Amino acid sequence: MPSNRIPQVLLLVETSRAYGRAILEGIGQYVKEHGPWLLHFEERGQDDPPPRWLKRWCGDGIISRTRSRALATTLKQTRLPLVELHGDPAFGMPHVYTNDAAVAELAVAHFLERGLRRMAFFGLDGTWWIRRRGEAFADEVRARGLSCKTFPMQNRSTLKERRWLDSDRTKIANWLLSLPQPAGIFCATDRYAALLLDVCRSEGIAVPEQLAVLGTNNDSVLCNLSQPPLSSVDQNPHRIGYEAAALLERRMAGMSAPKTAILIDPVEVATRHSTEILAIDDADVAQALRLIREQACRGMRVENIADTLALSRRTLERRFRTAMNRSIKEEMRRIQIARAKLLLRDRQFPLLIVARRSGFSSLSYFVKVFLQETGSTPGQFRRQA
Repeated sequence: MPSNRIPQVLLLVETSRAYGRAILEGIGQYVKEHGPWLLHFEERGQDDPPPRWLKRWCGDGIISRTRSRALATTLKQTRLPLVELHGDPAFGMPHVYTNDAAVAELAVAHFLERGLRRMAFFGLDGTWWIRRRGEAFADEVRARGLSCKTFPMQNRSTLKERRWLDSDRTKIANWLLSLPQPAGIFCATDRYAALLLDVCRSEGIAVPEQLAVLGTNNDSVLCNLSQPPLSSVDQNPHRIGYEAAALLERRMAGMSAPKTAILIDPVEVATRHSTEILAIDDADVAQALRLIREQACRGMRVENIADTLALSRRTLERRFRTAMNRSIKEEMRRIQIARAKLLLRDRQFPLLIVARRSGFSSLSYFVKVFLQETGSTPGQFRRQA
């Protein structure tokens, strides 16, 4: 492609859902910074068929979220540079996708923070990406020395997947009632989590007191309309779109595709009412956890917590480790590092401000602790993120 020619890029990404729109925003951000590109797109649903004109389209590159082999075949027939954001890796297209192992790590840590040591995974349709997400979650749970229950998924057509059948609801209800309580259930998507909440209401299962429910995608409209409002993992779709555009630009310049998928780490768990529980028998430890979450980034010390609870420091530390399998200081450090990572992703905050807002007394101490906990300096983490 001549260097002075403006590239024409086709975007086959759904506009019907918040996740797809966030991806498009990320692509738009890249084009704003590195363009210009001439972007071609139309309103699409997630399962819409390939556009009839696709084989005749004369452009320079395509970014697509492909759910069907028919669309994948048509895309490859164009012989244009492609970047795929969803389709089965067996389709053989360069891929930018969510890091499911990192998503699972966030989900498991979220449940453990709440004292939940019984966990399960729910995904109704056994497509490749749902199975991969479930396997990543189960592997992370087992790595913590715990066991994971998984809903018996089944393969089904896209048409059937979009309809909840009475038989599905009965199977889901029976599975939920069979789970030991309290437990945390991680769902493949927010849509599946919303279905689970609906079945819990029908069966009289209290959320989050008996079952804490966590979704994936952080579709704020769907999450806030759910009853109770749904906690969800933010998969960072804006960054996925941005990196997809960067990869496509390299492909349009003639560079070879990477041999493995580019995986994007999630941002955080957006916590709402569906997981707001502390499943800890020791009331003092539960109160200590609440104080740590609220005050760890404000300079609170272990002795402050002990004084608030009218306990000796030694007694509190012993009971905390018994209940949580880690020390109070380790829990405070974990909260501080998580806060620092979130602030580091926003380049408007200088490192000194990040250190102070994360509860560290000095920049040098912050850098030292961050390196010990993560294996990289704050500056390195910011560049990678």
